[in-house]
Amino acid sequence: MKAASLFSRKKFLYLTGGSLLSVSFLRGQVTGSKAKAKDPLSPELVKDFVRKGHFDLEGVKTALDQEPGLLNATWDWGEGDFETALGGALSHGPARHSRISG
Repeated sequence: MKAASLFSRKKFLYLTGGSLLSVSFLRGQVTGSKAKAKDPLSPELVKDFVRKGHFDLEGVKTALDQEPGLLNATWDWGEGDFETALGGALSHGPARHSRISG
């Protein structure tokens, strides 16, 4: 009997996949590597940060110094219109800048 016929590809993946999951699970149990969830950012803080992204670069910098987690924060303006501060800067910043600078 050939060695290739002892194990099918499907059986090999089944056996090794289960082993890897077991090792990963046990490693997490032994090391106690459960990440502590951070408290969510306040909606008012996120909304203010995204709003500042449209026109207030210094305000954005200050807010990020105080709370780095705001970097990827999004605000839903309604009807699924989600926006980040960077998105606000990209949508309104260039037009505002061109009016100011000439």
